[in-house]
Amino acid sequence: MALDLLLDMNLFDVNIWLILIASIVLFLGATYIGFFLGRRVHQSGVDEHSRTQISTIQVAILGLLALLHHLSPHPITAAAAPPGDLQPVASIRRCAAGVLRRRR
Repeated sequence: MALDLLLDMNLFDVNIWLILIASIVLFLGATYIGFFLGRRVHQSGVDEHSRTQISTIQVAILGLLALLHHLSPHPITAAAAPPGDLQPVASIRRCAAGVLRRRR
C-alpha cells in the first residue's frame, strides 16, 4: 500500500516553492541533528578504534561524491560537443586539446 502511494506520487504537480522550503527544512534539520550528535559523542570521548571507523566512512562517502561528480555532465564538455554528438569521450578529448593549445 505504501509502495503504491510512492509510485503514484508525481512531483511535477507539487508547487516548486513547497519543494524548496521542504528541502531547506530537511537539510537544516539533518545538520542540527548531526551537530548535536557529534557534540555529544565528542564530549563523551571516542576511542581510537571508533575514530578509524568514522574516518573510513568519511573517505567512502567522499569517494562516492567524487564518482558522482566525475559522471555528471560538465558545461565545458557540453560546449565542446557539437549538437547531436553521441561520443562524449571524443568531445572530452577535443575540449582538452583546445585547452592545451590555448595554454601554449
